[in-house]
Amino acid sequence: MLRNRFDLISAAGSSWVVPINPVAEVFVVEGLGDQLKGKVKELKGKATGDRKTEAEGRIQQGVGTAKHKTARARRKIEHKIDEARSGTRRSA
Repeated sequence: MLRNRFDLISAAGSSWVVPINPVAEVFVVEGLGDQLKGKVKELKGKATGDRKTEAEGRIQQGVGTAKHKTARARRKIEHKIDEARSGTRRSA
């Protein structure tokens, strides 16, 4: 459970702070979900010979990929903004 914007995460025995944006995280998860649903739909279309379902699956995968990449880019931008505000760099 997230208590605030910065959660303490232990990585390889050392602790470091990672900025967490719930909105971006939702889009990451939604993007991955859309990619999975699209792949299932594409495979269903291939198995049944339904080209329309197959194409819809590929489109849904593309939407999922776009959501996922957009959320990751947003996370990186917010991290850079936080670094600039604090005047320090955090190793990721």
